[in-house]
Amino acid sequence: MKIIELENVSYSYKENVVLRNLNLAVNKRENLVILGGSGAGKSTILKLILGLLTPDTGCIKVLDHDITNLKEKQIQPIRHRMGMVFQGGALFDSMHVWENVGYCMLENHDAPMEKVHENVREKLAFVDLEHAFDYLPAELSGGMRKRVAIARAIVCDPEIVLFDEPTSGLDPIATKSINQLITRLRDEKWVSSVVVTHILKDAFAVANRVAMLKNGEIVFEGGVEDLQRSKDPYIREFVQ
Repeated sequence: MKIIELENVSYSYKENVVLRNLNLAVNKRENLVILGGSGAGKSTILKLILGLLTPDTGCIKVLDHDITNLKEKQIQPIRHRMGMVFQGGALFDSMHVWENVGYCMLENHDAPMEKVHENVREKLAFVDLEHAFDYLPAELSGGMRKRVAIARAIVCDPEIVLFDEPTSGLDPIATKSINQLITRLRDEKWVSSVVVTHILKDAFAVANRVAMLKNGEIVFEGGVEDLQRSKDPYIREFVQ
């Protein structure tokens, strides 16, 4: 079952063509990793899926809804069924960890504070940070901040989570922890994920399927083993 579909999607920024006639789908309970160098269009795909950008041409479907030309008010209910983990974590520095994690419930749902606290503690336990409930972001390491960001992304139990360079700047131990969480979300929570990265090792650790971008076009789509066996010169250079 396809949970995200991009059909013949093109997008330009001013005079720069970012994506060209892109066709891409994500299946239910699948981790799709989008690989590519800087400026290939990886993060643009995430913004299109979230409805933060509108394609020049083509169609985008998310959770059986055509979101291509929806207005902000129309797309909000669909967006609430998705979670987003930003590259830097994007935590609110003035808020405690529990407020950061519970932000979705506090802003968008009329939930009693007891329910918010209960759900926040559950999600912090999932990322092994129950003890950080009352911490401020400044008291967290880079890996802890990223795990808090994941807890925030899943606090409203989304069906889709989008990850933008989730292990960027992390040490090997923290990186392994984040990759394990991405896999657990798929296996235990049945979450479908789109993971944007340029780090091959991380892609291989979490991917069911890989799509590689070059100059706004997909030059490879398939399994990790197929990627490693590819004879395409660009792919060989990237992989090696």
